[in-house]
Amino acid sequence: MLDNVVLLAEGAAHAEGLDPLYAAGATFVILMSLLGITFLFSSMTDKDAAQKPLSGTDAKH
Repeated sequence: MLDNVVLLAEGAAHAEGLDPLYAAGATFVILMSLLGITFLFSSMTDKDAAQKPLSGTDAKH
C-alpha cells in the first residue's frame, strides 16, 4: 500500500503543470481586483451616508 503512495507521489512530482507560485500570484491579483471593484462601487449604494450630517458638525446640540 505504501509503495503505491510513493509511486503516485513520484509521478505527480514529474508531471508538468502550473507552477504553484504563479497560481498563488494570479489568485492574489484576482482577489485584490475584486476587492478594489467592491470598494469603488460600495459608495454608490450608500445612500444614507450622503444625507446624514456628521455627528461632530451638528449645530442643534
